[in-house]
Amino acid sequence: MSPHLQRPRVQECLDRGSPYWFFRYWEEHKLPDSSVKAARKRHIIGLSQRRYALSQRQAEKARDRFLAGLQPQSASLKTSPGPVAQPTRVAEIHFGQLAAVWRSDFVERQASGRPLLSASTRAKYLRHLQNHVLPHWRDTPVEEMRPKVVLDWLQQEGQSWYMMADLRNLMSGIFTRALEWELLPDSFANPLLRVRLPRKWEVREKKILSPEQTVRVLARLHDPVRLISQTCLETAMSPSVCPPATGPSRGWSLPAGVKQSQSWVIGDALMSAYLRQLLDSWINTGRSANGIESVQNRDLHRARRCWDVVSQCLESNPPIMEPATRGNGFKLTIAVEEWRGPQPANFFDSQMVRAHQTLVTVLTSSWVDGLCKCRYPPCGRYFVASRLRRIYQHGTFCCAKHRVYASAEVQLRTQRNSGRSQLIAYAALWLRERKSTSGWQHDRRQKDRLVAAINRYILNPKAKKSVQGIIKINWVTRNRVAIERQREDPKAPTPRS
Repeated sequence: MSPHLQRPRVQECLDRGSPYWFFRYWEEHKLPDSSVKAARKRHIIGLSQRRYALSQRQAEKARDRFLAGLQPQSASLKTSPGPVAQPTRVAEIHFGQLAAVWRSDFVERQASGRPLLSASTRAKYLRHLQNHVLPHWRDTPVEEMRPKVVLDWLQQEGQSWYMMADLRNLMSGIFTRALEWELLPDSFANPLLRVRLPRKWEVREKKILSPEQTVRVLARLHDPVRLISQTCLETAMSPSVCPPATGPSRGWSLPAGVKQSQSWVIGDALMSAYLRQLLDSWINTGRSANGIESVQNRDLHRARRCWDVVSQCLESNPPIMEPATRGNGFKLTIAVEEWRGPQPANFFDSQMVRAHQTLVTVLTSSWVDGLCKCRYPPCGRYFVASRLRRIYQHGTFCCAKHRVYASAEVQLRTQRNSGRSQLIAYAALWLRERKSTSGWQHDRRQKDRLVAAINRYILNPKAKKSVQGIIKINWVTRNRVAIERQREDPKAPTPRS
């Protein structure tokens, strides 16, 4: 491509030290066989911020002067023998031609023996291309494809909102690749970029099931799908954590459509959900607000729900002391399988009673002192620790890997909060120095200047800050309340410099 036909866009680089203006261009080189090869290059114009910075218009003029200096070399290359390809006018290009190149060089192309797209994506593209796009747009010149015409066709052709989005993205991808491969000039605007789809709708209306309908749906599923679905729905825990089914209690009636054999699986999931809530309330009594956990500080009296459950169960089923069958002494029985007392009246109350019984069994077991819960949120597993420490600074974890993950999340969250506080303090200081009023929140020009000032503060290597990258105007809008609160406070902290 000759330089006088090039007009690349001047861009600003903000992530490589000092910000600067640059552009990319094509440079032609003559090979020994008299052919011409074009190479993509990058040219840096100058600084875009700080002292001696260039404005965007000055950078564009410098770009034009640089490209004008390449014209003599380009002219000498064109005088060399051999056929020179003439540029094709946009009016002569049809959409079907671009689609054929896109299909052969992108959809069906392989690199190093591997396809560029997965089999499912490739099949979807080809299906939409053959059944919907090409029958209508094959012989249409690209300059006649207007956003309104394309939108009307999408609304008529698409059977759902998702199908309209797939067709629009497919056609937009064809134009994007054509511009990247220079099949179309840089001045050509992708018509699909201005196609705005209507508000998303659902083909089938979403319906929230009642508890009775949910039970009937789960009753029609088969194991293990039913077990996994019910467990994820009620407890969000892995099936290995659920206690084994012990059979439904006698005296309650099943919901309509649920067989007794199926009720075991559903009941176990419900019982696990109730049991987790009770255990968490007791385990969390040994954890302070700052995250420090001590197993020895757990107090059943502070877990009111657990204390009420244990008191009620022990009142209706008092402990039994009887002589031991082996050796001397006595045997103390606190929880037995056949609990005395009133039986539950329905299916759901029965699972709550089972959860209460299991809770008493856990609290009276020999391993209850080592029962812990993993504090890594994606895990949440209960485990019995073999060696207990007096204090856990960051809580208990089932493995070292989860402890490292949780620590990394806390450090990252702390670093982001610190960086956000520094930027808010700097923004408030900048506004106070310019004696801005509360109307700055509605002044777009002043917000733009504030964004530029904050970015200069971020890019200053001498400032001590914990910020990853530059911000945009939406950051100022999102934190405007905190900035305004510090701007009005004369005792607000100042950012570190």
